[in-house]
Amino acid sequence: MQKIPKEIIIKMVCDKYKLSFDHIKMRIRRRELVIPRQIIMYLFLKYELCSETIASKLLDRKHPTALHAFNKISGYIETDKVFKQEIGEIERKISFHLPELSNEIIKMYMLGVDKEAFQLPTYS
Repeated sequence: MQKIPKEIIIKMVCDKYKLSFDHIKMRIRRRELVIPRQIIMYLFLKYELCSETIASKLLDRKHPTALHAFNKISGYIETDKVFKQEIGEIERKISFHLPELSNEIIKMYMLGVDKEAFQLPTYS
């Protein structure tokens, strides 16, 4: 299985909720920001893209936040059919766009294009 770039997960979740990554990273606890943030951390951990510590740091949070997010989203998926469908929709979009977005990221690096031009978040 092809490893999913974290940028693709972030882009698909941001697109779904019509938010920018900067908004999701804000230190605001409103539900419309918390849920997408938790979904990103959940998907990072589900697909083993990084540790809880790294997932938390990417979203400017503390280490236990990623584990809490994973458990919270897992619980919502088990108890809320509509929410489960939303997560399934995001995952289908991720798998559908994976080849297209991966090629875009590869071209971006080969051409030396600034990552911000593609509106994808950057990590060090």
